[in-house]
Amino acid sequence: MEGAATGACALGASDSSMSAGASGEDREEPADLGSFYGQELGKAFPQVQVLAAKWEAEDRIPGLSDLDGRLVCGKMEAEDWTALGEAIGEMHLQMCRQHPEWSRALEHPPSASVTADEAVDGILYHPESRQWSFDWGDPNTYERMQRKLAARDWTERDEQYFLRRFVSYLGPYAAEMDPGINVPPALEERYGLHSRVMHYFVPGIQAALCLLKRRVIRGKRDALRQWLAIRPREQVLRQAAEMLEKGYRVRELNDEGRKREFESRCFSFLEELAEEVRECTSVADLRWCRSAEELRRAVNGLKVEPLLTVFEAARFFRARNGRWRFYLEAPEHFATDRLISAELAFLKTYFTRSVLEAFAALRWGEERANHLQVIENLGRGPIGREGAKTMREMYQLTWEEADRIPHYEALRKATGIYAAYHLILEELLAQARRLSAGGA
Repeated sequence: MEGAATGACALGASDSSMSAGASGEDREEPADLGSFYGQELGKAFPQVQVLAAKWEAEDRIPGLSDLDGRLVCGKMEAEDWTALGEAIGEMHLQMCRQHPEWSRALEHPPSASVTADEAVDGILYHPESRQWSFDWGDPNTYERMQRKLAARDWTERDEQYFLRRFVSYLGPYAAEMDPGINVPPALEERYGLHSRVMHYFVPGIQAALCLLKRRVIRGKRDALRQWLAIRPREQVLRQAAEMLEKGYRVRELNDEGRKREFESRCFSFLEELAEEVRECTSVADLRWCRSAEELRRAVNGLKVEPLLTVFEAARFFRARNGRWRFYLEAPEHFATDRLISAELAFLKTYFTRSVLEAFAALRWGEERANHLQVIENLGRGPIGREGAKTMREMYQLTWEEADRIPHYEALRKATGIYAAYHLILEELLAQARRLSAGGA
C-alpha cells in the first residue's frame, strides 16, 4: 500500500465510479440509479418532492450497496401515506422484475418518510437527516431543509443519537448479522470485505468522529478521509482505504487469516476511540465504563425523548405497506426470507413495544408500562375501542402468533391490518406532539 497521503487521495470523488473495480467489467447497474428511481417514483406519486440517500453519493457502490432512500413529501393526509406505499410497491416490483441485476440495490424500498414541513420542524429534528444527500427531486425543498439544519447547534439530541450509533458497532465483527443477500454472483466474494469496511468499521468511526468534533460528518468516505488526516500512520485506516481504492481486490479477499486480523484491528481501533468518546460526552458521565459491554449498556440505558420515539416509528411505518407487498410478491430470483423475518422483528419492537412505552411515558408518566394495559388505556382515550382492537391484534400477531406460523404468513396477516394500524400511529404522533408542546 502507498503512503497515507495516497490512501486519502484514493478516497476522492473520482472513486465513486468504482463498483467492482477499475475496469468496470462486473458493473450491473447504473451509478445514478437513485436519480432514475426518484424520477419514476415522482411520476407514480407526484406528492414526493425529494428522494434522499442516507449517505453521500460516493458511499454507494453499485452491486454492493442498496438504495434504501428517505422521502420528503408535500402536504399529506394520513391516508396518503398508504397510497404512497401502494405506488412504491407496484413500481418496485416492476423494476425488480425488469432488472434482476438491480436486486441488491432494490433490497429495501424507501423507508423513512416525512413531509417538507416536518423536515424543518425543530421539535421533530432527527440527527440522521443531516446526513441525507440529494438523489432526485425539487432542489429548493432540499435546500430549505439543509439551510434549516445547518443553522442548528450541536445538542444533546445529536450526541445521544451518535452515541447509540457508535456503541452499536462497538463489538467484534459478526458476519452472520450481515450476509450478502441478492448480491450479483460476480461480487459475492467481495461483499464480505464490503460488509466489514462500509457496514461495520467506517460507520463506527464516523459516529465517533461526530461525537469528538461535535458536528455531523455526513459521509462514510469523508469520515475515513478525516481520520486518515488525524491518524495518518494508523494501519487499520490505511487498510480500509486500500480496500475501497482497489474495489476489495486485496490480499484479504481470499485469505481468512488476514480477514480475521483486519477484523481484530477494526475492533481494537473502535475500543481505542471508545476511550476518547467516554471523555467527551455530556449527556451522561460515562467515564466509569471500563469495557465495551459496560459502555453499550450505559448508552442504551439513556432515556430517549418519547416524542422522538413515536415520530421515529411513524415516519418509518409510513408507506411500509409498499415494502411488505414487494417482499410478499417478489420475483423468484429475489431472496426474501431474512428480509421478512427482519420486518417482523421491527413490528415487534420498533412499531409496537417502543410506541406503547414512549406514549405511556409521555401521557401518563409510566416508565415501565404493561403493553396490553396501555392499549386498554388508549382505547378509552385517543384511539377508541376500534383502534384498541386493531392495536391489540397487531400486538398479538407480532408477539405471539408470529412465532408459531411461517413468517411469510405472519407478514401477510400484518398487511391486512396495515392501513388501520398506520392511522393509529399517526393519531398517536399528533397526540404526542400536542403533549410535548404542553397541550392537554
